[in-house]
Amino acid sequence: MPAEFSPVAEYLSEFAALSEREQLQLYERAGAHRFCKGEQVITIHQSCRRVHFVQSGLARHYYYDRNGNEVTTWFSETGALVTDFAAFTTGVPATFQVEALTELHTLSLTQEALQYLFDHHKKWERIGRLINQHYLILLIERSSSMAVKSARQRYEAFCESSPHLFNEVPLKHIASFLGITLETLSRLRADKYAG
Repeated sequence: MPAEFSPVAEYLSEFAALSEREQLQLYERAGAHRFCKGEQVITIHQSCRRVHFVQSGLARHYYYDRNGNEVTTWFSETGALVTDFAAFTTGVPATFQVEALTELHTLSLTQEALQYLFDHHKKWERIGRLINQHYLILLIERSSSMAVKSARQRYEAFCESSPHLFNEVPLKHIASFLGITLETLSRLRADKYAG
């Protein structure tokens, strides 16, 4: 098994233990991709034909609001998935964009390759279901956080869960992700370091 496959194998092992043979089944159907910093992985209003497993790097998910402003909704790091799930599974155009914030290396599967794994290997179907559950829970938690937590609470939770992103992501994207202005983010950061 190629060494560059290990982040995906580690990620998938969180959902089910895979034998060397089962890992090889995935690797044989996966395509390797490299995206330069700033390059689009998924483009809004285009088809989304692949699900990407991040091997290394960092990506930002975002859409444009009705005023044309970018709204950051997610960050995908090593071991995470990058796709527009609705577009990938149904064939409708993508509703958001994903951009590489750093050089990004992924292994990806087409819908046909993923369906083959699901159809021929019960464990892959289980992994797919558990990954879907995992991301649904994350989506519910994020939605709840945006609805009921204060800006300070969202900022503190982000500092706890992803402090390293402050060194890798422009602050305007973090502010957007938190649903606050850049000025509010600066004030919250100043308060944290003053206290």
